[in-house]
Amino acid sequence: MESFSVNCFNLDSYLTIYNMDNNDMMSSFLKITDDYYRRLKNVKISKENDDLFCLSELLSEKLSVKQKSGYFLGYKINSKIDEEFDLLRFSEENILNIELKNSMPKGGIESIEDQLRRHKFILSILNKRVISYTFISDDKKFYKIDNNDNFIESTVDDLVESISENYLQNNELLDIDVNKFIISPYSEDDEFLNHEYYLSQNQKQIKNEIKNCTQNKIFVRGHAGTGKSLLLFDLAKEFHNQGKKVLLLFCGQLSNKYDLTDKFGFKISEISSYRRCLEDENINNKELDEADIIFIDEAQRIYDKQYRNLLKKFPEKKIFFAYDPKQILAKSEKYRFEILLKEYNNDKHLNKFVELKQKIRTNNEMIAFIDRILDLSARGHKNYNYKNINLTYFSTKEDAIEFIRKLEEEHYQCIELTQYLTRSTSVLKRKYIYNASLDVHKVIGREFEKVVVIIDQHFFYDNEGKLNSDYMEYYPYLEPEGIYQALTRVKKQLHIVIINNPNVYIEIQKIMTCKFDKT
Repeated sequence: MESFSVNCFNLDSYLTIYNMDNNDMMSSFLKITDDYYRRLKNVKISKENDDLFCLSELLSEKLSVKQKSGYFLGYKINSKIDEEFDLLRFSEENILNIELKNSMPKGGIESIEDQLRRHKFILSILNKRVISYTFISDDKKFYKIDNNDNFIESTVDDLVESISENYLQNNELLDIDVNKFIISPYSEDDEFLNHEYYLSQNQKQIKNEIKNCTQNKIFVRGHAGTGKSLLLFDLAKEFHNQGKKVLLLFCGQLSNKYDLTDKFGFKISEISSYRRCLEDENINNKELDEADIIFIDEAQRIYDKQYRNLLKKFPEKKIFFAYDPKQILAKSEKYRFEILLKEYNNDKHLNKFVELKQKIRTNNEMIAFIDRILDLSARGHKNYNYKNINLTYFSTKEDAIEFIRKLEEEHYQCIELTQYLTRSTSVLKRKYIYNASLDVHKVIGREFEKVVVIIDQHFFYDNEGKLNSDYMEYYPYLEPEGIYQALTRVKKQLHIVIINNPNVYIEIQKIMTCKFDKT
């Protein structure tokens, strides 16, 4: 069952059913009202039910009939953000969020405040006043974030005064656009500067694990969409605010490095700007020498000499490496960084390894599609309707160009394989099909609401079902990996344009209609 059919409920109705001590009745109630129950199919009366009973008893005699109605239980945002709201109530003017605890959590009062602030931040996207409370049932204590954004202890009477007479019978979080919280610091610098972004629980856990660890070399592994860059920038900002000298180096092209440095207050640059001193151990650089902490983003693209000399020159300096072994574009990059890791980093006392596993930038539908388009045998995904993905076929480049031009007017960004100019003959290989395209090297670390990706006649699926290319001329870049890079830049809507390639079109059609075909 889908969470959208869950009903709001009345507190007195809940008290009646709870007091019946009838598991069948409680199960029926939870199936209708509790999103958490329906996801996990938990037939037991959990501690959370006991906590809700305790709260409902305290409130029942103090609230009007209208104030007792309109509550949603156990709602979880399933798209990208791993947050669950115990109790929600929506009215015309405000949103009430009450978190239920049986006792003080292991993280203490700080974890209660952190959760309320996370939830308030998410709910604020609805542009209403957010009222945030936590109730601890074993000592009947209330905590809240007040109108001045202070976290304070509160009372049941305060809560009663906060509950409006009017209420809405629909859960407004169902239509929330969480893309507003999933940002790239490289392209959404104002949002980052104003802290208009969200760190998932996985990101926060990794951040707490590594920011004060004793090791000097920290390696953060994560695939596209897990938020490596955002975590790196968040750490860099925090260290900078603590008075540390921070240097963040990007292993790719970064056209706005000066603007980012001016806005954020710490130095941000392409690693290529330091290539001379990083590839010659006898040449020093003042910025590298004086930095307390160095961050290397997209480290899977770092050159051997640069990596070796960083470790050799700065054995005591704290250096963070963020990398994704799948996001490689040149044949020379394949497996290079992982080989370097094995060669240099066996000592766990000197090095810290962590992995971001939860994808936050792309939703499950998009993740499934990208995995399957690259590998027809990809497993572990549900079948989706793919409502945010379109597929269009043309026999000629001219027709495709005209169509992409129209998509550009709808704010789509076309991303293509990188052009390569041969050194000896100055012949341009893999020339853009659409002249206004960005190449995959220029979009590393960036993301776009709407993306167009072109697949031409050179692509095919091999005997193992993997997307491959039969482009015969010399070309130094990995083409399937380039398509992966282009696909993973999308935040919301993806359009695949196939040119003169019926076989690939048919295979992608099968991916998109798999759910329908099986019914």
